[in-house]
Amino acid sequence: MPSQSQEIFSCIDYINEQIGNKLPNARPPEIVPDIHRVPKSFRDLDTSAYTPKFISIGPLHSDNDNLQMRELKLRYMSDLVCRTPTPLSAWDACITELEPQARGCYAEARAYCYFRGQNRPERSSDPIFNNDWMIPVLRRDLMLFENQIPFFVLEELFRLTAGHMLNSSVQSLSSYVIDFFLETLHLETVVIQERLDTRTRGSHLLDLLRNCYFPTKKEAAKEDFKFRYSATELGRAGVKFRKSSGKEPFDAKFFNGTFELPHLPIYDSTESFFKNIIAFEQCCFNVSHRFTSFVSLMDALINSDKDVELLEQEEVIENNLGKSERVSTMFNNMCIGIVVKDDYFTEPCKLASDYYNSCWRNHLASFRSKYLRSPWAFISVIAAIVLFALTILQTVYSILSYY
Repeated sequence: MPSQSQEIFSCIDYINEQIGNKLPNARPPEIVPDIHRVPKSFRDLDTSAYTPKFISIGPLHSDNDNLQMRELKLRYMSDLVCRTPTPLSAWDACITELEPQARGCYAEARAYCYFRGQNRPERSSDPIFNNDWMIPVLRRDLMLFENQIPFFVLEELFRLTAGHMLNSSVQSLSSYVIDFFLETLHLETVVIQERLDTRTRGSHLLDLLRNCYFPTKKEAAKEDFKFRYSATELGRAGVKFRKSSGKEPFDAKFFNGTFELPHLPIYDSTESFFKNIIAFEQCCFNVSHRFTSFVSLMDALINSDKDVELLEQEEVIENNLGKSERVSTMFNNMCIGIVVKDDYFTEPCKLASDYYNSCWRNHLASFRSKYLRSPWAFISVIAAIVLFALTILQTVYSILSYY
């Protein structure tokens, strides 16, 4: 008689086979796809930023033999099913019912999807969570745009298991996901929780993480505005930069000559994470360009390592990459080939530009920056003024004496 694990594996193979045999020629017209292949122009610039290194959970990379890890996935699936009284037929029915809607979420139709379990109890023999080096790589892979599965599928599978957990106070799936990615988001838990109250889900994991950075709703500007000044140029005009004290993680304000920007910790994983959010916004016409708009602003402010150093001094940027050039290169490369259809930072940019273009303030600030930057420079200026005044007086005295 076959064991329960063998029965589970046979059931999973059957589900995959049935889904594979039902590949539709076209998705239902009412479903708008929100999981795409990254555009070739993006991938050609940086293939590694969009490619999983460790594991694939969606169908777009399922043909990569180095990423499937089938035995490990089956092991986690077996653990998930074995610890719940839900019959295998319920799992089969759940996947079969969700299949047409799940397929419609992909711009590129594929033969199957495979889902792995979450929220399992700790085990001393766990091959992933007992290897610390694997956790950051796993987080990175699960945030890739091409490596996504619809969030409603995860929610339905979570619903089948949540009722049987030993902990009576079961959180939402979104809360568990955010807890796992908290180190990547670099946000305070209380800020994230406020977002979960009003926006408890996304179309997939990457969308959920993106939603943590923004308020529920904000209107884009009605006009196009090209911002042209770097941080050092604005600094020479007297603009001060300050780390934002508000609760909006990705917001910018300009008031009274001060440009408030969010605190940005930059790590090795940041570039890939940011690029995949941008790819998501660029590919899905029904998704706003909030994040793309912010990165475009940072690209305008940062043209060189000097701009990065200035923003580091004001605690706007927390550079964990080493050289400042790496940060400036990162932001400049992220904006190659992108289109910003919604500009959410026109107001602070216009105010900063108006401040810069105030000639008297600009010239005065340039004079102060050049000649009054230190006590010795100030003394030199005073001495030059006194010497000039004495020269004028001597000239006048000589003229009067002549007559």
